[in-house]
Amino acid sequence: MKQQLIGLTQNLRNRVEEYKKTNQFTDYILNRQDIRCIEIMINLTELALENDLKIKECDYHWFQGSYIIDYNFNGEWEDISDLYSQIIDILEKEKMIVI
Repeated sequence: MKQQLIGLTQNLRNRVEEYKKTNQFTDYILNRQDIRCIEIMINLTELALENDLKIKECDYHWFQGSYIIDYNFNGEWEDISDLYSQIIDILEKEKMIVI
């Protein structure tokens, strides 16, 4: 499970970096905000994994953007939304989020 989460977060980080090089990122402020949310979620997940911690309730809002992220990232970038949701599903299943 830990290795799977590490792989998913790295894949998501790589896709986010690719996306940030596109006009879609520079031209649409809402997508930039979504990307910032995803980056914070990745960082919190990595911090939890590296230090054997749980995601605290006060940070949970960074993990609640699935609907909007799914709406804003489709087509070529649909996997960003998919990876985001997969990570959250695993964190919740493994009870790594304290709510």
